[in-house]
Amino acid sequence: MNDIAPQVARRVLLLDGAMGTMIQSHHLDEEAYRWQGITAEGSSEILNLTRPEVIAQIHRSYLEAGADIIETNTFCANRINLLEYGLEDHVDIINRRACRIAREEARDRAYVAGVMGPTNHALSLASKLEDPAFRRFDFNDFHASYLEQALLLIEGGVDLFLIETVFDTLVAKSAIIAALDAMERLSVHVPIMVSVTFSDASRRTLSGQSLASFIETMAPFPLFSLGLNCSTGPEEMIDLIQEMSETSPF
Repeated sequence: MNDIAPQVARRVLLLDGAMGTMIQSHHLDEEAYRWQGITAEGSSEILNLTRPEVIAQIHRSYLEAGADIIETNTFCANRINLLEYGLEDHVDIINRRACRIAREEARDRAYVAGVMGPTNHALSLASKLEDPAFRRFDFNDFHASYLEQALLLIEGGVDLFLIETVFDTLVAKSAIIAALDAMERLSVHVPIMVSVTFSDASRRTLSGQSLASFIETMAPFPLFSLGLNCSTGPEEMIDLIQEMSETSPF
């Protein structure tokens, strides 16, 4: 694990780009998504096991382009997400392999961010339109899922956490608390980056929160940074970035 704070104090660091679209550019066939009798087409994370050379090449291309930080291929590698593909019993190996691939490519020339993404489920939004109170998973379920992943990412040697594409603040809180709990359990400190996404021109998250409200919600946590990703594109994000730079305590 490498301390990123001194470098950030000296210069701007470049984060890599998207993993999903880079995987799509390889035009992989269905066979690439089969592992031990499981077919998980659509799961980028299974490629850590079946096509590690593809993931390594993507990391390498970003490093060659000048990235200072590369992200593990673990966006959907938590138990709740992997359940959708029948991979819930393979959370351990998927995260460990992802970390190994990224670390081997990064070596001493870049930092590795352990990515924890959202799920297809939410806490602020109903799981069933006909039953607004129904939630398939509760806060404790999300926390347990993220805690399991956070422990694996730390053990895999990540230099920081990236909790990204946040659209539900309650789920983000569960991930942050899980990351903090994992650090306490393993007696280490790993910086936490959080990145939120806004769904449309309304300048609100999918769960209806404004940027100002989101920043206020995140303020009590000891975050390393707060940022934006996805949303509606770079041009539309300029005003949000300006607002964030003026109001964020991070």
